[in-house]
Amino acid sequence: MHILILHIRHLCARLCHRRLNAWLGALACALVVLPVPSYAIFEGYPETNIRFDTISMEELEFQGDRIGIIQSITQGAQGYMWFGGSNGLARYDGRNFRIFQRQENTPFALASNEVTRLLVDHNNQLWVATRHGLFVYEQQREGFSRFNPPNAPAWVKNMSITSVALDPNNRLYIGTEQGVVAISADRQTLQLFTSRNADEKPATNRVQSLLYDQGRLLVGTLSDGLYRLDSQQGDYAPYPVPAAHAQALSSAGV
Repeated sequence: MHILILHIRHLCARLCHRRLNAWLGALACALVVLPVPSYAIFEGYPETNIRFDTISMEELEFQGDRIGIIQSITQGAQGYMWFGGSNGLARYDGRNFRIFQRQENTPFALASNEVTRLLVDHNNQLWVATRHGLFVYEQQREGFSRFNPPNAPAWVKNMSITSVALDPNNRLYIGTEQGVVAISADRQTLQLFTSRNADEKPATNRVQSLLYDQGRLLVGTLSDGLYRLDSQQGDYAPYPVPAAHAQALSSAGV
């Protein structure tokens, strides 16, 4: 009986081994016949060149003050990585960081440490949105200039910005507590769009988020739902939701 049990175990082991080899062989053939494209992992980057490095919060310090919670990340035309935080802005060259923070009575410094959004436009210009105005990075000066075009309303200089977007024609859209500010491609003129409710009374104009998609700007507001903007036609209205999906947005805050 003992010999019979050992023989049966041996047969089972051989059978499992053959099935495993057959399965592995079929899998290998499938991988050869149907290779996985490199972009299935990271588009445009060979798999052999992928490397991950950890950036600790301790590295994002300036005189003992960290830049806080990271709220926006982008990459500039020169290859630098930019990190906008709740307490400053950081530039990373792959080895070292440089921290930009508010400095009183210092030319070309940010006027606010709370960086809400970062954006690089089609002219490779870096825009820094803060809680106290919009700034543009000047590479030669290693500093920032405040966006404040001629004849702009007084509140534009220190507007509290929540979001930014860009269209194919290089127009900038700025989400603020007053509504959406559309800035022309030459950066010389701007237009403010505000919402109204069904009673034609001014609604809450605080913008939460912006997304440019398929020729239109989608605007998420604090308490008035979703809007769409066509700046060329001057049309700023609630996004039409089909009756069948009237309850699709469970909250008026987008």
